[in-house]
Amino acid sequence: FIFLNLPESGTVQLEVYDFIGRRMTATNNEYYSQGLHTMRIPGIENWSTGAYVYRIYINGNMETGKLQR
Repeated sequence: FIFLNLPESGTVQLEVYDFIGRRMTATNNEYYSQGLHTMRIPGIENWSTGAYVYRIYINGNMETGKLQR
């Protein structure tokens, strides 16, 4: 899961990659209201244990991070 605290309502898109650059999953632009949210990562239960990198676009602004499985 990825936890979001949105200061304003808007669209959110998530992309997750493994460390060799393969895209593991992506979500469509989804509308979220202002406030706290938990975003489920589609298909993560089928991935190998390890580290992954994500890009999250919130109202067109990109942020990056790492996650462990």
